[in-house]
Order: sequence, then structure tokens, then C-alpha cells
Amino acid sequence: MIRADHAAKFLKREIDTLFANRRLVLVLDLDCTLIHASEPQKDFRMFHRKPGFELVCKTRGIYQAKQYPCVYRVKMRPFLAEFMIELLEKYHVVFYTAGTHAYGKMIVDIIKRHVHSFIDDEEDRMWQIVENTCRDEHIIARDDKDRYETNKKRASESVDAEVTDIGGGDATFDLKNVFKSLKTLAGDDDSIFVVLDDRDDIWQDEETQIVPDNLLKIPAYFYHSDA
Repeated sequence: MIRADHAAKFLKREIDTLFANRRLVLVLDLDCTLIHASEPQKDFRMFHRKPGFELVCKTRGIYQAKQYPCVYRVKMRPFLAEFMIELLEKYHVVFYTAGTHAYGKMIVDIIKRHVHSFIDDEEDRMWQIVENTCRDEHIIARDDKDRYETNKKRASESVDAEVTDIGGGDATFDLKNVFKSLKTLAGDDDSIFVVLDDRDDIWQDEETQIVPDNLLKIPAYFYHSDA
């Protein structure tokens, strides 16, 4: 797992370049924003025993992923690949998930494969941009505690002990006591950050309960009816 201070230093090294190139940092939520992942309620084919993923429905863009102890069906949001290819030319992208780091890395790897399938040539410049964007340094997860905040003032009890004990993404974790923050990455100046998320309550300031102006809330994406 990439520590928060490493990721922050990595991003700070990029800040001058981002300013020079007039690029913003785009922070993307995963679950119900870019993808919909669900744990099937009925038997679903286990393609192998080791963690991993594979495309099981090419026409619908559905992947099956296994990460102990869970099996997921993962559906890309419509036009996600086109969206990613367009924005990667303009933004420095960071993925921010309420899932574990291992879960986030698995989902980002699925997104990478999906986007790569829309690029014909591996020598294409965009292929490498996608590859670089999907590295560990670009992922923030709930078990990366330096970057994920537990709001103890609102919590009836601390959830720190739970954070690394369960698998999966947003749907498998009670988010009411856990909040996202850009402070570790942005410090006191988040002016070059833009956040895309299907939830705004998780970004509320602890003291003022105000949602950041740079948050763009989009409709949540659901595909699997048994989620």
C-alpha cells in the first residue's frame, strides 16, 4: 500500500507542472460514480480460486472479480472509456474510494483494461497515459488512514478497528462515520482540485458541515438489480 505522505509528495512534485500546463487535479470516486459493483445474491460462476478479474459479458461491459472473501460483478458506467480518454488529456486524475486499497486497485485495474480496449495501438500515447494514471500513487482508500478521515465528533463509536477488517467498496461499509478529505493532498489550498462523486454528505466539513464548492455531485449509477 502506498503511504499517504508518499502520495502527497508525489503530487506536490507535480504541482508546478500542473500550473504551468493549466491542468487541474480531478478526484474521481469509484463506486456508483464510475462503476457499479455488486455481490451476487445467487450462484455466480467462479472462474478461478485466486483473486483477479475477467470480462464475462463483452457486449454489456460486465466483469467478474474475485477478492477474498467476496465475488463481484462490475459494470462500467456507460461511456466511461470515452470520458476517461477525453479527460486524461486535461486533468491529473486521482481515484478516491471508500473501499479498501486492494479493492480500489482491483477496480482501477478493471477500468484500465476497459479503457485500453478502446485504444487500438499499445504504442499510442494515450495507452501510456492510461497506464500511468492507474498506478498506486493515484489511489486513495479507506485503509490508507492518513488520507481517510474518521469523524469522531459525529460517530457514536470509533470505526477505526473496522476499517481494514472487511472487504469491498462503499456498499459493504457503513459510511456514516467516515468522511473524505483532500487535506493530506491539498493542504490548505485545494483550488486546483475538482471532485466528482455521487455523494456530497461524505465530503461535509467537520466543523461547518458545508460541502466544498469544488465538488461536482452526479447521479449515482446502478446497474445490477439485485445489489
